[in-house]
Amino acid sequence: MIEIAVCDDDMRILTDLERRIRQQIPDCRVRRFSSGEQLLEAGPQADIIFLDIEMEGMDGMAVADKLKDSALLIFVTAHEDRVFDAFDVGAFHYLLKPLEEEKFRKVLKRAQEEIQKKKRKKPLKIKEKGEYRMVRPEEIYYVESNGRKLLLHTVQGFTECYGRMQELEQELGEDFYRCHRGYLVHLKYVDSYDSSNIQLKDHSMVYLARQKYGEFVRTYMDYLRRMGDM
Repeated sequence: MIEIAVCDDDMRILTDLERRIRQQIPDCRVRRFSSGEQLLEAGPQADIIFLDIEMEGMDGMAVADKLKDSALLIFVTAHEDRVFDAFDVGAFHYLLKPLEEEKFRKVLKRAQEEIQKKKRKKPLKIKEKGEYRMVRPEEIYYVESNGRKLLLHTVQGFTECYGRMQELEQELGEDFYRCHRGYLVHLKYVDSYDSSNIQLKDHSMVYLARQKYGEFVRTYMDYLRRMGDM
């Protein structure tokens, strides 16, 4: 079951959001919160959070900063100029008030598919310093080759293990791209790029082999189409 939280200080918006969500995903669990403080007190238990940006007390940006990477954040705002702020805190998407039915359905459908994909993906079993730990693929920003070792840079920090880049590339699948013999990037976290570098959303910079530039652009565009961003 998908857990969804809606947070807005306007009760009419809360009621409307819950109605739309239940109409589209009847078997989900929806919890309502009328303030950012209330949402934070409940803890990060949701898969998807619809969050108003402008609220009395703690605003949506401050709340999102504390919930970063714990759920898919979809911002709901009446002010189009705040949209770019949403992506600074890693928002999955945004919706403008008044809500447009078709846009809402598309965004929620994409978020649902992303959550289902995450739940299906098995974590990697990594041996580090003689102990095994689990790393979720969706939390990996990029992988760096360092001799016979691989460095996995993740939202939790980085971990080091022995392994071959080619084998890990096959295991991680189409959401990752081998942009250089020493780097494997998660396309989800690409922020910008040029003919020789890729900047990721955690502000890391990785090399892009010049001969791979055209292939990378095509692969990234295909990824965005799959995710519905184009």
